[in-house]
Amino acid sequence: MKRTVILCAMIISVLASAASAFKFPAQWNHKYTTWGKIDRSVKGDTVTLVYKSYVTYFEQIPNLIKKKLITADAIKDKLADLNQSSLALISIYGSDIYKTIPSYELVKGTDYTYKYTFDISDEVFDREQLYNAIPEDLLTYKYSTKEERIEKETAIKEECKKHGFLYLSTLLGDKQNTVMRDYKGLYEIYKPILKPFVEDLTVKIINTLKNFNNGKAAIVDIIISLGEFVALMEYKNPGNTFTQNGKKYLTGNIWTPYAVLLQASGDCDSKNLLFTVMLGVMRDTIIALDEKKYPKLADMKKEMLKCDFKLLAFPPKPGSSVGHLFAAVRLPYQQVAPSVLIGGELFSLMDVTGEYIPGYETGWGKLIKTAEIIDLLD
Repeated sequence: MKRTVILCAMIISVLASAASAFKFPAQWNHKYTTWGKIDRSVKGDTVTLVYKSYVTYFEQIPNLIKKKLITADAIKDKLADLNQSSLALISIYGSDIYKTIPSYELVKGTDYTYKYTFDISDEVFDREQLYNAIPEDLLTYKYSTKEERIEKETAIKEECKKHGFLYLSTLLGDKQNTVMRDYKGLYEIYKPILKPFVEDLTVKIINTLKNFNNGKAAIVDIIISLGEFVALMEYKNPGNTFTQNGKKYLTGNIWTPYAVLLQASGDCDSKNLLFTVMLGVMRDTIIALDEKKYPKLADMKKEMLKCDFKLLAFPPKPGSSVGHLFAAVRLPYQQVAPSVLIGGELFSLMDVTGEYIPGYETGWGKLIKTAEIIDLLD
């Protein structure tokens, strides 16, 4: 007699509402009315979006000394390179620095407008449909013997992978029975897809930052500006399931990075995955730079080689039903708080779920031992 198995889709719960973010001083509040807005126009097989976002930059330490906001003696023997941005200062003194220097003297920014055209051709539509969800009945199968069951589950595992999902089964040697999103797989899939967009946006950010940093753009400022770009998009929950033509589909609580950009919205999973894809493209591009052809970018390449980033998937906190997913970034020097130790190295927690700047306490860092750490760099 054949047996039927229906594997419940126990999608990992890493969904959360917008984070309680660090708030800028009152002088900046008027900026909220324009940040993160987009204009949209559709023509044929393309969608042109005009993002109104924000570039963050950190005051240079020599400028702080010149303004007499801090003395050179105060940081003597603490900073090897005084030409760093004030993020290095914040990382050493933590929140104490805000008691002596107003945060708007350290962290500044400027509105900028960025325009990009996205392809929505049939080929792109088919790709997004493929990675958007899996049909729930894919997880239903019949078997007569253990060997047949192993064969069926192996086939399901391969099919799920094609949709950007991980199918885990103790029968196949996994530690649990579950279906979850393959974040590393989606990261690798969407890096080449988003390469033209990310490179174009990064050039825009670098050129904007150069106006404030003596003609240079620090890697850490670029990373944080990319974070601002994603964070200022609207928070929306994609939901775990939807029905189409009478058929039920599982999304894994995520939109693809391409979909997030097209609609300028997403939840913690969707937005933080997009953020790390953008970091991955930027990293690969800068590391591949020919220093002889671009000598002014040699220092930027050295900084980038010191960076690393991961995704952290947290189970729900005690008393809660939702977990969280966000990025952890190892910066070129000391980390801005809050930070966590991963493999003996300090990583800054950079959550782009809501209005964003690194340096606020989310509480998740204290639970780092419970998190699944997803390595993205090979």
